[in-house]
Amino acid sequence: MNQEPKNHFIESFKSSLETIKNKEYLIDNEINQIQLFTSSEGSSSIPWNPGDLNFNNETNSVFDLMEMGGRSYFNSVFNEYLMHGEVQPIYEENEEGEMIPTDEDFLRHDRENAILFADYYQWLKELKNGKNKSHKPKLSPLTHKQKILALHYLGLDLNKYDNVKTAKILSQILGVGEENTRKYLSYVSAGKNSVRTKQNLDKIHQLFENVGVTEISNKIKSDLEK
Repeated sequence: MNQEPKNHFIESFKSSLETIKNKEYLIDNEINQIQLFTSSEGSSSIPWNPGDLNFNNETNSVFDLMEMGGRSYFNSVFNEYLMHGEVQPIYEENEEGEMIPTDEDFLRHDRENAILFADYYQWLKELKNGKNKSHKPKLSPLTHKQKILALHYLGLDLNKYDNVKTAKILSQILGVGEENTRKYLSYVSAGKNSVRTKQNLDKIHQLFENVGVTEISNKIKSDLEK
């Protein structure tokens, strides 16, 4: 049996939805609270200081402000993901002078949580519009990196031809940027990098599992566990 990807914001809301009489109000209020929280105006109007032991979530929302992490970074990731479908990691310079994605645990956690929050917001909008009558989340569209990964796991040998020429062709087929396609092709079959992230692999794994291509979904699951 296929399993939908877990999103703790969605799971919490579904639990609340089962116990509320006015479900329409709960959905509307949650959408409004998210919009307020992630807007620049909300920064000054919503009490938000998780470091304060006396802090209290006063938004009447299902989501808990204690989960939000660094406010400014969290909101920038939330908005970037909704606009572009992906989020560029923060880079730092290593000992060789190369710019690599930072591996700071708190930034990675905030980024992943903000993306889940953005998916939650999209899910609520669809629920309000009657597209999620069963209250089940819908997989969001694949990002540029995830499209390249999907082709890789489908068996397309992306290292067989010249990267520049391959990028020119794939950018036309996929409707994505040529330069980023060329860059992502260099990472698609390597180890842990900005393309082969846990988030991207999870998404591709769920895609193949939902369709029932178990041979590929099992291969991705194996790669995730390495």
